[in-house]
Amino acid sequence: MANESWFRPSLREDDFPVDEDLGVPPPPRIFQTNVAYLKNQKLVLLLIFLLLAIPLYFSIIDVHQDGPTFVDLDIKKFLLEKNAAASHNADSNEGSFFGVFRETENQRTEIKTIQNITFGITSCGKGVLETSVTSIKSVLLSAMTYGVKHLDGRIFVDTEQRMDDMSTILEEIKDGIPSSISLKFTYEIYVVADVIPNKNSYLWIELYKQCAAVHLFIEKAIPDVQEILFLDADTLVLGDLREVWSYFGKMDKKQFMGLTLEQSSSGFPSFYEKHSRIPFVPPTGVSSGVMLLNLTRIRQYDWETKITNVLSSFAHDLLRGDQDIINALFYFNREYLKILPCIYNFRRSNCKVEQHCREAATHGIQILHGNSKTFEEDGEFRKIYTVYRRFSIKTGKFMKDVVKPIMMYYENLRNSKTVFDSGCIAVGRQMFNRWWNHNGKNGPKIEL
Repeated sequence: MANESWFRPSLREDDFPVDEDLGVPPPPRIFQTNVAYLKNQKLVLLLIFLLLAIPLYFSIIDVHQDGPTFVDLDIKKFLLEKNAAASHNADSNEGSFFGVFRETENQRTEIKTIQNITFGITSCGKGVLETSVTSIKSVLLSAMTYGVKHLDGRIFVDTEQRMDDMSTILEEIKDGIPSSISLKFTYEIYVVADVIPNKNSYLWIELYKQCAAVHLFIEKAIPDVQEILFLDADTLVLGDLREVWSYFGKMDKKQFMGLTLEQSSSGFPSFYEKHSRIPFVPPTGVSSGVMLLNLTRIRQYDWETKITNVLSSFAHDLLRGDQDIINALFYFNREYLKILPCIYNFRRSNCKVEQHCREAATHGIQILHGNSKTFEEDGEFRKIYTVYRRFSIKTGKFMKDVVKPIMMYYENLRNSKTVFDSGCIAVGRQMFNRWWNHNGKNGPKIEL
């Protein structure tokens, strides 16, 4: 596009003149200097040049400030990115834009009243069936453990054969729920081709990863659903499912999507800061691996038209597909976004010092995300995934078959001389600490 450079994230407000009407100091005045006092002729010529060049510079900037209008852009936000990031308080009740986790006794009481939860997940491509089923088992196990009354799943698959395979597996899992558990588990399965609009359907379906963009269109595919927790297929719910769901109640009247930041700290450049060619949610971009979607509000927002416009504007600059589209959209419309704490989308990158998720050490990892195939690599992520993959809803015991094996794994690592490659050991041993604190004394809802 002609003015593509206008959106480069390397640009900052210091590169552009600042409008005095925005509540920040105007550019420094050019002092009126008496030429008679300038003995050096070169200084006189330089002053004349500046007097002519600066107005021209401002006029050029004004032309560009018309900017693209594909999502009701507010260019002032772009010119004041640092100020906007510092002053924007998307999580005013949580302490900062970074979604710091703070929980009060009243919030714990509110969480306990949550009884109905709807989740969504995709299962597309070779080798993904087992991963997505394991993710569904983790969601179901959390619902059983914490007393959810109705768990409704919306599963999106790529083929009719996958639909049949998934249905057979879920029926077996459903039949295995102990009769002592008062949980109603329902689900519906959809073929992605029936969800994606016909226009540019192939482009959407193959965007970044197969079926990755389906959650961008589900507001029409599931008209009976008002709110949904949408998870990547490679996620595991380790904690209380009701906690992340409670953030629907923490959204203000405008917000309709809850996401975690791409990086938990702004101390080091994130992927978007280093590589992105599109505007992104400051300071580090957001991740689409775990999404809270208020579909009622999305339907009122003309969502499909706007994401289609983003795709048209940045089709050749998308490095992470649907996630890039979401970042570009919310860059110019941040008032609709709720930032979630990093414990609800904990990834391998959070183990690095510069991206460390501090809340995980005290509040435990609530949702583990095995992106970049970390569930397939040797290490702690694969160990945790394997425990959940082998767990049987029908015959398994949560403490015996899930908690104890994982805790034993970390204890053995601590006692061994093996170098722990990712630095996650301190966080990993805290993984179930909140579960133990809340349930250890009285016991959870299922037999251990």
